[in-house]
Amino acid sequence: MSATLTQIDIDWTDFEGAGRQTRQYLRDLAADKSRLREMVLAVQDDPKLLGMCERRQLFDCIVLHDAESGSRLEVHVSTGQRVDHPHDHCFSFSSFILCGGYDHTWYKPARPRDEQDGDGATPEHGAQLRSDEGEPATQQADLVPYVTRFEQPGSCYSIHHSVIHATATADDTVSLFLRGPQEKDATTMQDSADGTPQRENKPMSVDYYRDLCAKLGHLEII
Repeated sequence: MSATLTQIDIDWTDFEGAGRQTRQYLRDLAADKSRLREMVLAVQDDPKLLGMCERRQLFDCIVLHDAESGSRLEVHVSTGQRVDHPHDHCFSFSSFILCGGYDHTWYKPARPRDEQDGDGATPEHGAQLRSDEGEPATQQADLVPYVTRFEQPGSCYSIHHSVIHATATADDTVSLFLRGPQEKDATTMQDSADGTPQRENKPMSVDYYRDLCAKLGHLEII
């Protein structure tokens, strides 16, 4: 059986170490289908976790674990919205693709100041990507694609909270998502490439959650 999040100590201030640790945790959990099924189905009996589940624009989010440290484990299930908005996050995270996939693009400022480019992904596929230092771009025209690749089932990567990225998601994409604690108060959000407006997140009803569980069963995720 895979370890629980309460059995591992993640220090997100060490991004390299946290990335290695959380990617291994996600790989182990993905390989332990009975454990993953148990965690997904247990959410309906936990009012706190069920209340944290959300319907988002690009994906629906089932929260499996919320730690006092600020780390959170989630399952993301794609919706009909395919194209993401270039954005960064208030936290660093690791992700493992269970099925489906997406075109994944990192951006960097088109006109950096004196800093050099980050040193890119590590040799291990999707291990990490360091962003350029300095203030994030605030206009779409200030960003240029840095890395683009297709994240397929089995892809596992970590992203620092300063990286600006976007996805174009295939149907029936499901991923495990393990985020660290919040490290800043605001994010940078650009317009979507196809002009789709960003909508607010919505609470998830019990019936909708159960429909998602049935979908995960149909996709043989749980």
